[in-house]
This record gives sequence, C-alpha cells and structure tokens, in this order.
Amino acid sequence: MSSVSRLTKLTGVNITLDSPIDIRYAEEIASLANDIEIRDKIGAHSFPHPYGVENAVEFIERNRDTGSVPFAVDFLILYKNRAAGIVGLSDINFLDRKAHIGYWVGRQFRGKGIATEAVGLACNYAFGELKLRRLQTKVLEGNLASMRVLINNGFEVEGIEQDAFFSNDKYTSFILFSRIERIPAPMR
Repeated sequence: MSSVSRLTKLTGVNITLDSPIDIRYAEEIASLANDIEIRDKIGAHSFPHPYGVENAVEFIERNRDTGSVPFAVDFLILYKNRAAGIVGLSDINFLDRKAHIGYWVGRQFRGKGIATEAVGLACNYAFGELKLRRLQTKVLEGNLASMRVLINNGFEVEGIEQDAFFSNDKYTSFILFSRIERIPAPMR
C-alpha cells in the first residue's frame, strides 16, 4: 500500500468527516465522550470514564501509521459545524484488505441519522480510497440503535461472541457484523 492522504474531508448530506482531527476540538470531544452510556454501549474497557480533555488530546495525538502506511484513520463527525462524535477505521490490514470500523455519537446528536451517515461515508472511504474489501465490528447484544446503523449500511450478522464482555457485574454477548465489498472477478 502506498501512502494515503493524511488530510481528508468527506462531505455528506448532513455531516462532514474530518481527518486528522484538529486539537482545537479536544474540549468538545471530551464533553461528548464523558458519558458513561457511550462506554457501556460500545463495550470497550479502554474507553475511559470520566473522559477528560487529556483523554481527548491523547486520542487526537495518538500514532495512526507506520511511515506512510496507516493502521488507523479516525474522523471527527461534524454536524452543523459542531463536533458530534467519532467514526474510525482501525487494525487496517492492507494484505488481507480488511479493517475494524467503530463509531460513537454524543447524546444530543443521537436519533438524527448522524451515525448512519458517518458510517456510510467511512465505508465509502475504506472501499474506495483504501481499497479494502472487508469491514468488521461487533456490537453489544442490547445496542439495537448501533445494529440498525450497521444494517442500514449493508452490514450482515456473522455470529455471536457469547458472554464476551463483563461489566456492571454481568456478562454480555457481542453480535459480530461485517460488510464485504464484493467486486466481480476479472474476466479471463
């Protein structure tokens, strides 16, 4: 994989995705992310709560490439010129042409189709610009809104990772989703 442009702006109908994320958005990101419901819904022990400005700065400044080859691309979701959340690709594997997709939207921006549009734009970028074939993610079994976002973007259920996340004194299963960009084989 050759170098990928580091400055990316993806424009949708109602949102814009910006990468890399400008440090000036650290306070807004921290304010949005400092919501226990986000951590509980995405099923990631590494997502801190409380989430402070220092966590946002660390996230914004983290390394996302090796030389000119990205292993992660994160986008700030902008809705009406305000930070609304994050969508990103991680564990990018150019040999197998696959990546993990993850996203979250702040409480006041939910129910507006923002996550659905952001995931759609990120998928288009992954398949078009990065030339990936497969995107994958997992969703906690009770997170129906996130499942709808994925299904509305062409993801399909692959299986269940049973009792894989322990939080609030109970185990919860993950539903595994993927989207494969099926490109016809060249004619011979």
